Amino acid sequence: MHIQHVEQSHNQVSWQVNTQLVPMLLGTLAALVASVTLLALLPNPNTLRWVLLTGVILSTLAAIFYLVIATPLSEEGLVKRTPEGGTVQREQHFFLQNKRILLAAPLAEVTTFGVEERTFEQTGGRLITLARLWIHLTREEESVAEYLTGWLAPEALQELATGSAKAARKPLRDKLTTNH
Repeated sequence: MHIQHVEQSHNQVSWQVNTQLVPMLLGTLAALVASVTLLALLPNPNTLRWVLLTGVILSTLAAIFYLVIATPLSEEGLVKRTPEGGTVQREQHFFLQNKRILLAAPLAEVTTFGVEERTFEQTGGRLITLARLWIHLTREEESVAEYLTGWLAPEALQELATGSAKAARKPLRDKLTTNH
C-alpha cells in the first residue's frame, strides 16, 4: 500500500492509502480463467474433471466475494485544526459499501501523535520494517491510543506524522520500535 498526501497545509493534513484490491481481483479472475481453460482442454471428459471444474469455479468465486466484502479499496485520513477546535478522522472505502468511519474525534481530545515501527520477518528470513501512525486521546480522563494508518513504509509515514503534528499543534513522540 502506498500513501498519498492529498493536501497538506499549516492547519490541515489529509491522506489516502490505496489498497491493492483491484490487482488482487484481476489476478484471481486470471487464475480462474487459466484453471477453467486447463481443465476444459484436458482430453479425458469424465465426471471427475467436471467436479474439479465446478470446485475451482465455486472456490474462486467465494474468494472474490470475500475480497470484495472484506478488503477496502482505500483508507483516508484527516487532521484539521480550526478556530473552533478541529477534528481527526480515519475512514475506509469499500467496493460494495460506501464508507466506514473508523475514527472521528475532536482535536481537543488528542494529546500526542506517535509513530510505531515494527520489524517483521518474511518467508526466507528476510526482514522488513513497517510503521503506523497513532494518536493518544484523552476521553473521560482515560488515555486511549488509536491508529490513524495501517502498516506503511516508515519514510513516508514519518513525513505524514510530522505534518499532522504540526497541523494539529500537538507533540510528536519518539519512535516506538518492536520486533515480531
